Amino acid sequence: MCSEQLRSTLVYEKIASYFQRMEFLNSPDIQEIFSNNSLGQDVPAMPMFVYKSRYDEASPTVDSDNLVSWYCREGARIHYRMQTQESHRSLALTGILQDLAWSKERFNGLVMPEGCQNSIHSFASTDFDALAFLGETAVGAIERQLGVDLPSLII
Repeated sequence: MCSEQLRSTLVYEKIASYFQRMEFLNSPDIQEIFSNNSLGQDVPAMPMFVYKSRYDEASPTVDSDNLVSWYCREGARIHYRMQTQESHRSLALTGILQDLAWSKERFNGLVMPEGCQNSIHSFASTDFDALAFLGETAVGAIERQLGVDLPSLII
């Protein structure tokens, strides 16, 4: 099965239901993988755009706040954009559009100022022109993952 087939087949399945015991997560090998891949070990050298939903139902906001605060204290360049009215899922769509617009500015030579910028917004601003930056293949993958037709959102 390819990853797309797995996603469409198992989208509503709980991964824990496939294991009799979850103790394997505590094994030294798995813990080493988690440790080696966790955020906050090093300060990013490149500018970052971080977006978060204040009332994110899937991921605690305080974790993101603390990570961004630490990065900023250590000299990172971050634009941290907090959305007050977005859910985790809706921000997955609108956030990527914001991120693409921000990334496009960097690739076009617009330098991000030193330090950190924090902003609070009710809803994400959407720049649908940023989709062209992704290309058709990536846009199609996003549509399938989120179950939406992006062009219909523009109309």
